[in-house]
Amino acid sequence: RGLGRQLMDEVEQVAVKHKRGLLHLDTEAGSVAEAFYSALAYTRVGELPGYCATPDGRLHPTAIYFKTLGQPT
Repeated sequence: RGLGRQLMDEVEQVAVKHKRGLLHLDTEAGSVAEAFYSALAYTRVGELPGYCATPDGRLHPTAIYFKTLGQPT
């Protein structure tokens, strides 16, 4: 298992321990992170245009994801 998956597994375990039933996140739309979160059973619910900025100041849409905890990954 990769480091990213290990970190997300830990985040989810801590959330469950603190009685959280849902996690949500956003990432730059079209980035490789989208495939990563999809592989972890996060559901894409849409995107916000012009929400995230690159280091050079250009705005890009962000993709919004959620996961109900307790689902298999």
